[in-house]
Amino acid sequence: MITNNKNQRKVLLIAITILLAVNIVLLSFLLFKKEGNSKEHNRPDRKAMISNFLKTDVGFDQSQLLQYDTASNLYRNKMKSLFESFGANKNYQLKKLVDGDFNDSSMQKLGDESAANHKTMEINKLIHLKNIRALCKPNQLATFDSLFTKVFGRKEEGVKK
Repeated sequence: MITNNKNQRKVLLIAITILLAVNIVLLSFLLFKKEGNSKEHNRPDRKAMISNFLKTDVGFDQSQLLQYDTASNLYRNKMKSLFESFGANKNYQLKKLVDGDFNDSSMQKLGDESAANHKTMEINKLIHLKNIRALCKPNQLATFDSLFTKVFGRKEEGVKK
């Protein structure tokens, strides 16, 4: 019996040691992985991609690209503050839902407020696109419009499938 307990302890000690080693390796991998291997780091910068598209495909000049850059920065700052505002408001909304005992009117109000927030975000995105389009010279509008609809057409085709 004593030998059996010693064997069980040995097996448990080995298992714990292996698990501890695996956890240390995984933790060190997560904490010390190189930034170059990060998916986010390898993903192209969206702003740079759009800027490149506007330059090469639409034909934006340096002045237009500078105006786009300014408009893009303003848009990002506005959207960031909206996200923060909506996030803070979401906590308040969820507290009200709990306080309202998840009744139908509380859920309806939360849904309406969430829909209004989403609508605000979408309208801001569309205004930003309109502002980018407004930077186009008359001879660039047809190119911008045709490529713009092509991009959105692809997204809709993917949804239909």
